[in-house]
Amino acid sequence: MPNDIYIERSYGLLFVFKLVMKDFTIVNRNTPILAFALHDGHEIDDALRPYLLLDEQGRAREEDPYTGYMISELPVTTILVHGSRFQLDLNRTKEKSVYAKPEDAWGLKVWNGLLPHLFRSCIYAMNSFIRQYCC
Repeated sequence: MPNDIYIERSYGLLFVFKLVMKDFTIVNRNTPILAFALHDGHEIDDALRPYLLLDEQGRAREEDPYTGYMISELPVTTILVHGSRFQLDLNRTKEKSVYAKPEDAWGLKVWNGLLPHLFRSCIYAMNSFIRQYCC
């Protein structure tokens, strides 16, 4: 996934606006209906990897890798999140969106100790940005 924002537009009977960012993709098909794939992604920021205890297989256990594919051809506006739910879980409140203890994450120990405050603040900021932009 590129780090830059790029926009595609197509014209026809239906106006389609596609916004692709590192963390999410929005395809606006100019409809009042939204379809989300909140846990389609598997990406973890490189700066967070040293703190992550789960391997690829452990993360895949609770991620939903085909939800983006399932909604991609629907004639509605779609929002696909590329980041792993283990980095940021958008189904939860801001305070619970970063798993702090195993009971937050189906009994899985996600992080090696507590994340530094700076990382947690950055993740919360991304949470706010995505919620403002997408929801």
